Amino acid sequence: MNHKRSMDPIGQILAILILSGLTYGLINLSANNLSLQSLLLFMIVACLLWLFLWQQFHSKNPLMPLDLFKDWQFSRFNIVSFVIGFTTYSNIFFLSLFFQNAQGYSAIETGLRMTPEFLAMGVCCMTYGVYSRYLSAKGLLMVAMVLLTIASLSLAFIGRETSYWIIALQLTIFGISMGVSIPAISLLLLQDAPKNRLGIISGLMNAFRQTGMTISIALLGAMMTKGAISTLSERLGAFSGGNGQIASDIIIHNMLPEDLSITWVQDAWVSGFHYAMIGSALAVILVLLLFIPVKRASFS
Repeated sequence: MNHKRSMDPIGQILAILILSGLTYGLINLSANNLSLQSLLLFMIVACLLWLFLWQQFHSKNPLMPLDLFKDWQFSRFNIVSFVIGFTTYSNIFFLSLFFQNAQGYSAIETGLRMTPEFLAMGVCCMTYGVYSRYLSAKGLLMVAMVLLTIASLSLAFIGRETSYWIIALQLTIFGISMGVSIPAISLLLLQDAPKNRLGIISGLMNAFRQTGMTISIALLGAMMTKGAISTLSERLGAFSGGNGQIASDIIIHNMLPEDLSITWVQDAWVSGFHYAMIGSALAVILVLLLFIPVKRASFS
């Protein structure tokens, strides 16, 4: 018998408002320090989150069934899914800024230089069934997360003059970790799920992953911008009293004075990129600490 789920428009609207408000607030931190307006926005988001959870608890057809999260394994695997999106999906955004703003490549050249990551990811995804014969999904997930940590930390040490072949190797490791972790976490979440809840469980897994990407671009993007502004401000401080605003105009609005060395701006973007990669690596390390040993999700 097919059971048709009804829509949950209230839950959908609240989820959109929460994610939009949180994302806007985090992005706004890149241009402004934490202000009263930002604090008020985050308080509103917190209230909306509480309202969303209350509504989901009392809804007959909730957008996000909270009873699923009574299983701690299910909750933890969704945290992993969130961090995979937080670390890997947003990586495209930060690498694009690095290649173009720090190393001076065009958009086409940037895309070509990111090819190793996606080739490695595609190959590992397509061959997952082969190497999964030798190691469990839990083991493969841990290997992937360790590789992801190594790749993120290593990217935090590259500069504007770093050889592309070194970066290509790092991106290949990054791609391998993506190609292994995505099917592994999907298998761990879905293999024991009841057939009548496969759709909602799969949807939640992808929602957490996409939300991780969105929050990462907003949060780590703000860290990257702030880091670039701070680095450039220090260099401008030797001869400009208003260096903070000038640095902000250069990094955010691309208002580059004719007498300013482009290498200063490139070095500033390198510094900001390092902040983003360190933040990304810390997120994965936190998951590794929480998920050792990793257990398979079970559903009643």
